[in-house]
Amino acid sequence: MNRKGTCSHYYFCLAICVLMMLSGCAPLLIQSQPGPVELHCTESLKQGLNRLECRDGQSVLLYLPDYPLLKPENVTIVAVIHGYQADRSLEQGLASVTSKLECWYEFARDHNCILVGPLFDRARFHDDYQRLNLRGPRADLRLNRIVDELALLLPGINTSDFLLFGFSGGGQYVHRYAAFNPKRVRAAVAAGAGWYMWPEPELAYPVGFKMPRSFPGERPRIETLRQVPLLVLVGEDDVTSHDFRQLYQGINLDSLQGTTRLERAENWFNALHMYAESATFTVQFAIIPDTGHTISAGMLHQAGLFLEQYLE
Repeated sequence: MNRKGTCSHYYFCLAICVLMMLSGCAPLLIQSQPGPVELHCTESLKQGLNRLECRDGQSVLLYLPDYPLLKPENVTIVAVIHGYQADRSLEQGLASVTSKLECWYEFARDHNCILVGPLFDRARFHDDYQRLNLRGPRADLRLNRIVDELALLLPGINTSDFLLFGFSGGGQYVHRYAAFNPKRVRAAVAAGAGWYMWPEPELAYPVGFKMPRSFPGERPRIETLRQVPLLVLVGEDDVTSHDFRQLYQGINLDSLQGTTRLERAENWFNALHMYAESATFTVQFAIIPDTGHTISAGMLHQAGLFLEQYLE
């Protein structure tokens, strides 16, 4: 095609996209695999909590229980994903990530693990990290690059797969991450999620599994997700219905999934099992007694028992 033809084609496509946006039918624009995040330390690595930054300014916290005596070749990475950030400032966001990491300090010390906690700030990830922000920058691919680049800070560490824990909005992130990146997940815990990626192939993402034809890379598959070592946790008292999403893209989530986090977690687990195509099913489900919408000692204990089965 000549230059004139190429320009005409470009402007024609641009006009179509504008018309679709004005009509409310804009296509989902998926970002391709990002380049290196160029993770660097804000100061020298030390034992305990460290703050790192990506090239674009995203903050990442890294907990090293034993440094510089750390032996990277024997270490397991645990990614801890925070909950919904709302209008929190950077300082408040980092405090939230820190509090989630602190829950896992003892586990890290006892099991030779390091903890990584990225801050998916509202502005950078469009208040959409729970759904992986497929319009870019993709929150799942960003975590992959952050984990990969830990090998530059700690040569010899295994970054091919790792453990994950997420609570509330982080629980949403974790189960969707596992659906898109099953090979990176050694084992994962999704706790207290507000709603789920329903195991229905004809429901459009993020409510279901259906992706646009133009979607690049690995697509989420129900059969694949149900073979990931995944534990779904919810508190037996997590039954409030006024503080999480009830509608999304015209879908009534109450009718589809249930009216409380407790109902939604159990219904999603049962639905995932019902849509199974083979006997292999590694997803587990547990209700934590005397627990509301919080990371209780009982929830941490159950999550720890599950994850420690997958330590190297």
